[in-house]
Amino acid sequence: MGFVSPVLSSSRSCRRHVLVSGVDKRRSWAEREANLSEQLEKRLLSGEQLSPTSIQRRIVAASRNGDVESAEKWAGYMKQGGYTLGTPTYTSLLHAYRQACDPERCLLLLEEMRLDGDLPNEKSSYEAVRAAISAEDGTAVSEIVAYCFRHNIPISRSSLNASLNLLMRLGKVEQAEDIIRFMRSAPNPDAVPDIVSWNVMMCGYSRNGMPEKTLATFGGIIYRRQSEKPTISTFNAVLQALLNIRQHKSNKSAGAQFVVRTMGKLKIHCDVQTATTLIRLVGEIGRSEVVKVERWFSGHQTFKPDLFYFNAVIEAYARCEDLQSCSRTMEEMDILGINPDARSFNLMLKVQGSEDDANALLAEMRSRKIDPDVYSYCALLKREPKNSAEGIARIVQMAMDSGVAVDSRLQSAAIRAAKHDVKGAELVFRFLAAKLGVDNLKDASFMAFLYVCGVSGRSDLAVRIVYAMKKAKRVPKPACYREFAKGTRESKVAEHKLQPYLFVLKTLCNVTDDFDLPINRVRIKF
Repeated sequence: MGFVSPVLSSSRSCRRHVLVSGVDKRRSWAEREANLSEQLEKRLLSGEQLSPTSIQRRIVAASRNGDVESAEKWAGYMKQGGYTLGTPTYTSLLHAYRQACDPERCLLLLEEMRLDGDLPNEKSSYEAVRAAISAEDGTAVSEIVAYCFRHNIPISRSSLNASLNLLMRLGKVEQAEDIIRFMRSAPNPDAVPDIVSWNVMMCGYSRNGMPEKTLATFGGIIYRRQSEKPTISTFNAVLQALLNIRQHKSNKSAGAQFVVRTMGKLKIHCDVQTATTLIRLVGEIGRSEVVKVERWFSGHQTFKPDLFYFNAVIEAYARCEDLQSCSRTMEEMDILGINPDARSFNLMLKVQGSEDDANALLAEMRSRKIDPDVYSYCALLKREPKNSAEGIARIVQMAMDSGVAVDSRLQSAAIRAAKHDVKGAELVFRFLAAKLGVDNLKDASFMAFLYVCGVSGRSDLAVRIVYAMKKAKRVPKPACYREFAKGTRESKVAEHKLQPYLFVLKTLCNVTDDFDLPINRVRIKF
């Protein structure tokens, strides 16, 4: 046997030691801590006086493991020994409550700390806020933050921003606005809102359907808070708000131009997410704006376009019914090696000029090994404003033959495709009932047919449909009447011709409050 160097031998043993898994290390550490806690507890119960440092270490070890009972037990032993807990011990208990996602105990412990004369520090408030965030309890977050501001307990801006983010995500906008008011009046400059705080508020407003507040906040950042430099997230939130707000195209165009100019002045480079939002926005304005923005991006490209960006470009051109530009965008994707998905083709299917073109596009999808999904067939149904019942039935049969489930989306799209021909819609409804069975018809099918009845002004047929729902053991809801009322907005039938059946329809649909129903606010054109 050859000579083995002691250096090599020791290095091999070190490598074997390193290969011990982290799980085994944590398990051995936990077992060692448990044995030590058991020994110390026996000594304590035998009458021996332990030092406060030893007890505090047991509390820290228990809080690391998330063992709330052990942490509280050792805190009780510390009080029995006549020792004060102190801020570090209280913070360890808060950490245990945080791991247990118990914000109520955190709030009680903060009160206990304050009454004992141990003023909670920033770490204490951090643990309490994080406990409420982990539990996703918006009310607890608001209470903890309000308590900290009320009693001058230091709280970091990162904790406040995380609280704002949770509240906006949960839809608690008013509570988030209360926190931002606390932050603006905070004497501590570290708690004053920064650009991250305002970005969270703006994104939250957009997410909760309040684009006007997003734009108002952006105006405050640009015109009043000159010290806060906007980031790319700021502009992305503004563009999202412009996309969601109901404004004239000229106002949206002016807003988009202002955003682009401001980004240029501040030398903020556009990322792919903001570019995608901007393309979607200008797609609502017109083709010239889409071409202008796309050319600007190609000349000043500071981001790598992805599938979502190109889908937004295809959607923008599809809105303008520019199929040539859609095909050119698809070619650019092929050059860059970005594979289109089903959505890329579905956006183009909506605006195909003829059935042959649509079939050719479906064939191209299959050649790229992309199976048409339910949205593909819904797009085919939306392709023409006036579809025949036979054509609609053929598309539904194609979907069934390809293995696509005829769910509520496809059923509703099939019936709404014949909205200008109530007899055709009735034939489609009967076709679906025959193919799927009445029990497998979704409520969306009945509601879509009620919408078609509203478009054609056939309130008598709507009553028959509601009776059919009751016969099929479906419960007609006020939403059914709302769909019929939505259809009447598009009809030109005099209201007095609808009136004999409206009372019956309202009664069958359990309508008790007329204020929310649009039919009572519709002005019928004679």
